[in-house]
Amino acid sequence: MPAVVELDWDGPTSDGGAPVTDYVIEYSTDSGSTWTTFADGTSTTTFASLRGLTVGTAHVFRVSAVNSSGRGVTSSVSASVTPIAALVNDAFSGAVAITGTSGRENSSTRTATREVGEPNHGGYGASASIWYSYTTSAAGTLVIDTMGSDFDTLLGVYTGSAVNSLTTIRTNDDAGGGNWSRIEFAPVVDTQYWIAIDGYGSRKGSTVFNWAFTEAPPAQKPGVPRSVRAVEGDARATVYWTAPESDGGATITAYTVTASPGGRTCATSGALTCVVSSLTNGTAYTFTVTATNSVGTGDSSAASDAVTPRAESDGGVAPLSWGLDRIDQRALPLNNRYTRTQSGAGVTVYVIDTGVRATHSELSGRVAAGFTTISDGQGTNDCQGHGTHVAGTVAGTNYGVAPAALVVPVRVMNCSGSGSTSDIIAGIDWIITHHQAGVPAVANMSLGGPRSAALDLAVSRGVADGVTFVVAAGNSSLSACTVSPAGEPSAITVGSTTSTDERSSFSNFGSCLDVFAPGSNIVSAGHSSDVATRTLSGTSMAAPHVAGIAALALSQNSAMSPAEVASAIASSATRNAVTNPGTGSLNRLAFSLLTPAPNAEDDSPTTTTSTTSTTVAPTTTTPSGGGGGGDDGGGGGGDDEPVTTTSTTLPRPTRIVAPPTTSTTTSTTSTTMPATPPTTPTTVPTASVSAPRGTVPAVGQRPAVGAAAPQLPPTARALAAAVRSVGRTLRIETQAPKGSLVHIYRNGELVRSVTPEEAKTLSIPSNGASAEDVQIVVVTRTGEVLATPPAETPTGTGESSGDKSSMTTTTQPASQANAGKAAATKPNAGNCGKLNRQVNDHEWPAPNERQEQIAAPAHSNLSPTRTSTWRARLS
Repeated sequence: MPAVVELDWDGPTSDGGAPVTDYVIEYSTDSGSTWTTFADGTSTTTFASLRGLTVGTAHVFRVSAVNSSGRGVTSSVSASVTPIAALVNDAFSGAVAITGTSGRENSSTRTATREVGEPNHGGYGASASIWYSYTTSAAGTLVIDTMGSDFDTLLGVYTGSAVNSLTTIRTNDDAGGGNWSRIEFAPVVDTQYWIAIDGYGSRKGSTVFNWAFTEAPPAQKPGVPRSVRAVEGDARATVYWTAPESDGGATITAYTVTASPGGRTCATSGALTCVVSSLTNGTAYTFTVTATNSVGTGDSSAASDAVTPRAESDGGVAPLSWGLDRIDQRALPLNNRYTRTQSGAGVTVYVIDTGVRATHSELSGRVAAGFTTISDGQGTNDCQGHGTHVAGTVAGTNYGVAPAALVVPVRVMNCSGSGSTSDIIAGIDWIITHHQAGVPAVANMSLGGPRSAALDLAVSRGVADGVTFVVAAGNSSLSACTVSPAGEPSAITVGSTTSTDERSSFSNFGSCLDVFAPGSNIVSAGHSSDVATRTLSGTSMAAPHVAGIAALALSQNSAMSPAEVASAIASSATRNAVTNPGTGSLNRLAFSLLTPAPNAEDDSPTTTTSTTSTTVAPTTTTPSGGGGGGDDGGGGGGDDEPVTTTSTTLPRPTRIVAPPTTSTTTSTTSTTMPATPPTTPTTVPTASVSAPRGTVPAVGQRPAVGAAAPQLPPTARALAAAVRSVGRTLRIETQAPKGSLVHIYRNGELVRSVTPEEAKTLSIPSNGASAEDVQIVVVTRTGEVLATPPAETPTGTGESSGDKSSMTTTTQPASQANAGKAAATKPNAGNCGKLNRQVNDHEWPAPNERQEQIAAPAHSNLSPTRTSTWRARLS
């Protein structure tokens, strides 16, 4: 792509009494000593793309207007612009190879593009990427970052051979302390990695890419596995352990468990659990574990405490929770038995929640070291109770669906049961980083909040990594598609039922819901002591039932993909058992034995929802006793059956994107969701206009200046904004959702596309337009459209189709009144002195550089009217 400078300017304050017929653009490469006219033909538009300029040479520009009387005085001189060479690494195929142990590359994404099927690089609104490649011949650690870039960057590392089918290794949006990005990883020897730099929310700018590689010392045998413990079964024992403190500098490829007495063994290729079979019931056994890497096998661990396998009854066990009793049978009444053919042994369950009480008797010996994003000194301990209850339902010894699964707490919620979207995403990223390929794993998310593209994307990345994600549908009796992560298609979204197979009154529903499970009045582990129990209600309680079923499926076949697990749960779920499932919901009730449903073909979504409420005010349900929550979001729990409440609509918090020089804050979501029905959209009237209308810009898209104002969709909501005429400018003030783009149209043509922060107070040249000639269109990061009413585009004579400025007639001063109507004069320089510019392939100097006052044309009867002030805007 050749170097391009895109120039735009305002029309003159006076056309001299005759319409402007052309604008003449001149440039200079010697600071204005000599000028060259740019050959762009005849045009009355107030913008131009200048191509063919000399790369690496500073240019300045000026513009003059032409009418039938001649050419007016030139505008003030622009700031200096230096075109840069076209990018060679815009395309994936042109990736620039980085070599050496460290280095720094300076570039720009201002003219970069996005390829079909390209990843999102770990953030929202990726639109302009540049690529690098890296290969190492030695083991070690590579640290890459974008510190020094002048915009909010995204950074991604991938393997693969085609841009539309890459495997994600790591992604990062914001590193600590700024809007730059940082990734640290251990590259595999002789593997080619692809590295992309992009911008959050379609941001572009100058990039700095830094890298440093540290070679690893010579590998040794791995250390000793730690914390070995065992849980007895029928002629078997499930053994768990913690990884060695050191892998010896080489990836651990195998673990081997040995039983004593007898020497029976089991082995894994990475999972921190396996099952030793063919043991003798009634005999006490201890177990040791060794780890192996490419150098050899390390020393044996300390032996576990002794366990004694015992025979189990074929008739199942008496369940302590009605939820267990329900999921193993097709129909009511309950039979007071819970039967399972698998135990969840060998499966890791990540509980993304408020933490877990690791010493609880329901979980003791099966809680591995986890991760926390909460800096309160609690680590992964549960000081709220929600996470322990959820973990007990998934994998508790007596209250759990999969009582032999390994629990890993991922604490993203504080002691009040709330946390930020960024903390939740960080927890998911930790799972992706630490989950080993091929190890069967499930993640339970009994939480949620407003629809978040970033959170949904994080879940999608986790699923792509091979982890089955099970999420709560939410407790607002609304469509699950309106909240995250419930609306993410790759996750298994779970609604709640009562002990009579009715949809719980609080449960969300709709086409994004995959299956129902028991969620009202569920008994499970409490956090107040090692033997405490607690009764909670919510879709938060329904989701872990299905997470446990997913663990059972993976225990039976550890090679199943997340999609295959989801399919097994869907195909085995009991059809048409749920009363009042909600409009759009598939009537499926989870079935833990995973055998095909007898009427699986009867799977049509519900088309009507019955109701018993005649209250005019919106009524929803909130689990009583539950924690605070994000609006309309995922499932939290209350101590008793939910009660009906009347709610007031609240604004949905979204991510706050700060200017590049400040830090980024995030919205707060919670483990429980108050009932807050969404505001009924207000349709924006679409006034008829004479000029053709364009299409609404895509999410994150900045259309070219001059693009036609869009035809608004019927779902567009009204936008509150203030537009005032101040001198020869229009002052605009509006509040737009964070992460959106605000598009300003004047007389039906795009003038600016700005961030919500810039839109809080913004001025644009009036060019003869009034406040009624301005339309503001906001496109949120979820694609929602908000807008002020369309401006009426005038018809008839007096305005050229390609000219943005209104034409006026200049009359003679009073002293010449007897001369009659004045002859046309050359147009005033006026607003031509203000060149508003958009930039490609070049760098701009510092903003707000002030230029000299503009003189009136020699034959004009108007005095100078304004001083040109430059405002740098890179796009």
